[in-house]
Amino acid sequence: MDLLTYRRAVVQTYLQCYRQQRPTAGRVRGRVLPADRRVSRDVRCDHLDHYQKQFSTQKRCGVCHKNTRKGCNKCGVGLHDHCFEQWHELQ
Repeated sequence: MDLLTYRRAVVQTYLQCYRQQRPTAGRVRGRVLPADRRVSRDVRCDHLDHYQKQFSTQKRCGVCHKNTRKGCNKCGVGLHDHCFEQWHELQ
């Protein structure tokens, strides 16, 4: 066995014995539940303490599904100004 083959065998042995699984990076697998299934209808339509809040990051609007930085403070759902009332109506 030459020196290069020996070194490769040693490295392979160490990798098999001491390798740790890398934590997965990026998005979590699976689909995110739609906003209307994340927030119960009782909370959505109780008309108590719902007001618009400015978020620091973008979210998807619960009604039209476009990006927005505004939303409902109680529901935690992204909502445009024109979608806010529609979101909180009984459907």
